[in-house]
Amino acid sequence: LFYLGMDYYRGARGKDSPVFFSHQLNGIPLAPGQAEGSGIARDRAAYRRQPRYKMHLQLDIANLQAWLRYTKGGMRHIAPQNNIEDGGGFDGSDYSNGYQQLTLLASYTHEITDDFSLLYTVSYDWRDQEQRRPIAEARLNREILVAYMEEEFYARVLAKWNPGDKHSFALGLEYSYDNFMQPSPGYPHQGPQGPGTNNPWATGTFSIFGEYQLRLWDDLSIFLGGRADRHDFTEWMYSPK
Repeated sequence: LFYLGMDYYRGARGKDSPVFFSHQLNGIPLAPGQAEGSGIARDRAAYRRQPRYKMHLQLDIANLQAWLRYTKGGMRHIAPQNNIEDGGGFDGSDYSNGYQQLTLLASYTHEITDDFSLLYTVSYDWRDQEQRRPIAEARLNREILVAYMEEEFYARVLAKWNPGDKHSFALGLEYSYDNFMQPSPGYPHQGPQGPGTNNPWATGTFSIFGEYQLRLWDDLSIFLGGRADRHDFTEWMYSPK
């Protein structure tokens, strides 16, 4: 299975997308209900005037399933009301947000008996996000306000046992490793820029989880389960269900 979609949205011209406010803005001589040009050349245009993509590739062979997905999007827009008031007008209100994400996942079901099976899952995911804020960028002497990538490596083993029509058990282990504040791939060709620290950091989480299901009737089942998680920066955390 393969799917690829693409669009390119130029956005609306300033004269075709005036801004209206229902009340008086603080410090701005604009009457409620009065049309005002936002100063954005192309409101809601695609981020950085680039095409937006969505791609999905999936492969199913017997008990193996694997898929790859990539998305890229975003848009430019007018700043929120409080930022317009803080700036004293529409200068610098040309905001934009962009993102791209890549996910790869593979899972395999090992059927040991008719009642017992093991499900193996591994995945990799990275997400890049960017924010443009002209006034804040000038104040901080940055080319871009926010631009960083984060990624996750994930693995899970799940055992399933169905001894009868009314009972089923599941027990699993999983581990995830996350990298944060990595350089944004491609644009803007510089180190990570974040709302807080710009220093790369990482963390891992190990988890144990299980569930018992009792099917009393066709329309009534009872679930008992829970999980325990151990994060690099916390002690064990328990979640009964």
